[in-house]
This record gives sequence, structure tokens and C-alpha cells, in this order.
Amino acid sequence: MEVYKPKRRRKPEWDTPQADPVQPPEEVLTGFVGNKEASSHEERFAKVLRLHDLRFQFKVVVFTPFQIPGQNYEIDFVVYDGLPMPIEIDDEWIHRTQDEQEQDRLRDQLLDEQTKYWGWQRITRIRVDMGWDTTMFNDLVERLF
Repeated sequence: MEVYKPKRRRKPEWDTPQADPVQPPEEVLTGFVGNKEASSHEERFAKVLRLHDLRFQFKVVVFTPFQIPGQNYEIDFVVYDGLPMPIEIDDEWIHRTQDEQEQDRLRDQLLDEQTKYWGWQRITRIRVDMGWDTTMFNDLVERLF
């Protein structure tokens, strides 16, 4: 007895599955910029500064004549593109009360007084919330520089 074996039909080309488009890799955050601890917003901002080939320092300590010994004033970023620009990244949930914002203004005034002798610009505060992603920081850097 002869077994009947049907011929295999080739699938039409449009039936072949297409490769999935390449998905962008997930954002990996380490919690550090260089060897210093950083918030997720600070780390994203640093990544964008690097993408734009901007020279910067992270967590710059500034000493003023009007501070208590052991009290350090630290600026989140100083970007060296033209005149040095000190930048503070403020998460909305940390600097939300009037008292905290008033302390920030007083601190900025002291630091601006000191750093103007060095030829720095005034401190720029960037208020961010949890919705900020790398794209938003990229847009910000393109506007600032």
C-alpha cells in the first residue's frame, strides 16, 4: 500500500513573521555621578550633559566667610560652557515648604556673593518632579546651552 504524502506548500512571503523593531534599552541608573551619590534626576542631568559634550563638576563644595565650621555649602553642578554656571536640581518633594524655599534663597544669596568673585553666573535652580525623564532634561540643556 502506497502512503500518500501531500506536497508542502511554501508560505507566501507576507505570512512570514517580521522581526520585532529594536527596542531602546531600558534606562539604567546607578545612583552615582562619578564616585559621588546622586539622585535619579541628578544622574539623568549628568548623562545629558555628557551627551552634549559639556564639561561639568558634580557636588562642588563652596566655602563662604559666613558659614559655621563644618557646614559645607554644596552646589549640585557647575557647568563650564562660557562663564561657569552653577545649577541646583530641586526635587519638588524636597523643597516644597515656604521655609525650605526661603532657606534656599538665603543659601543662594550667600553662594552667589562668594562665586561672583570667581566670575561665575548666579545659581540656576531647576525644579523637577517625578515625571521628568531624560528627554525633558535634554530639552532643558538645549535651551540653557
